Amino acid sequence: MTKGNSNLIQTPCVNICVIDTETEHCIGCGRTRHEIAGWMRMSNEERRVLCDELSERVTTLTSRKKRKGGARARRKNTAPDIMNFGSSTEKGS
Repeated sequence: MTKGNSNLIQTPCVNICVIDTETEHCIGCGRTRHEIAGWMRMSNEERRVLCDELSERVTTLTSRKKRKGGARARRKNTAPDIMNFGSSTEKGS
């Protein structure tokens, strides 16, 4: 978060814009859709109060979510032949 020429607190957006469906908070910055949409209309004091809450929100969001394994786990469960591409049995070919 930085201050610009107008001395207003700039957006806390970190360009990871995904809304968690359970909490309705962005997993990147921690704000709700309403807070994101209203950011430009907020006073500096309102922004400061909100920013003080965001770090805890993001920590809470990330700590309560279980990792699902990402793309590798999905490929392993759906297409095992792709995972074996280039294995040692094909090196002699």
